[in-house]
Amino acid sequence: MAEEVVIRDYRKEDLPAVKWLMLQYLPRFYDDIDESFSESLTEAHEKGYDPFGYFTTAKHVWIAEIEDEIVGMMSVSIKRGGSVKISPILIDEAYRGKGIGRKLIETLVQFVEKNRLRKIYCSVAIQNVGTLAFFDRLGFVREGYLEQQYRGGMTEVVYGWFPGKEIPIADDVLIREMEDKDAETIKRIALSYLPRFYSEMNEQFVSNMIEAHRRKIISYATKHKIIFVAERNGEVVGFLTSTPKRGGGVKLFPSLALSLDIEKALLAYAIQHFKKVGRRKVYGFVPSTETDRIRLYLELGFRTEEILLEPYKTGVNEVGLGKIIAEETSTQTL
Repeated sequence: MAEEVVIRDYRKEDLPAVKWLMLQYLPRFYDDIDESFSESLTEAHEKGYDPFGYFTTAKHVWIAEIEDEIVGMMSVSIKRGGSVKISPILIDEAYRGKGIGRKLIETLVQFVEKNRLRKIYCSVAIQNVGTLAFFDRLGFVREGYLEQQYRGGMTEVVYGWFPGKEIPIADDVLIREMEDKDAETIKRIALSYLPRFYSEMNEQFVSNMIEAHRRKIISYATKHKIIFVAERNGEVVGFLTSTPKRGGGVKLFPSLALSLDIEKALLAYAIQHFKKVGRRKVYGFVPSTETDRIRLYLELGFRTEEILLEPYKTGVNEVGLGKIIAEETSTQTL
């Protein structure tokens, strides 16, 4: 018979167990961890507000029990603006693999929905491979990387999740290579969007891009392109231009569609296509103000690699995102 896991709010008598969990596991990845850390977050939980917070308005602590024994805990900080930071989530090593971490996150999601909060995020030490795999499996998105944030030589992976607001992948579109009949629609879609973020965008630019696809000459020197289109009910509703690069990378730009779910379908198709033909990496660029589109890339496993200041138009910065498409392995989790 499976052991029942009970998730409940923190109580004052839980403090020794919370201290033990934090002092047992956090110093493996973080410096300056002492009893004051557990004392400050449990005190804020008891008060119902954070007396020393600026962006943090309150903290909440949950306890995981099996047969009245404390086997895990999770603390969160509620931030101004409606986001929640997990800091930390800890499970006793002897009880990992029993779904305790997942139950704690499910409790947090209910808390977020009840209090009309917006986003959950956290950071995890990159050497903490089990916890990385845990958040990856739950669908959290890797939003960034913090070098030497809490310990010299230790990088933190920043995870984010908007519960219930993931961008879907359109399943009612056909993805195929561009044909000559698609040229005018591609021009129309491109020129309705690109000039807002890129200077000197005109019909000649788009025509040159289409011609590079038509040439069918696979050559780095001539910047051969493959244009994929998304078709719905016989109508082209989006396109993605890909440019294979020396060294195994493929530039995906521009990628434009009438809706985010269609653009996500195009990107997902391109990832699989170039993975099959042995390419190493795909990458693209998105204006920094297009946050929904950046999130779309992150949900597909891209990572933020660079910020380009005003490269193609005054006042418009670009976010460079890349994804290694070689096979990856991951380990077990909380």
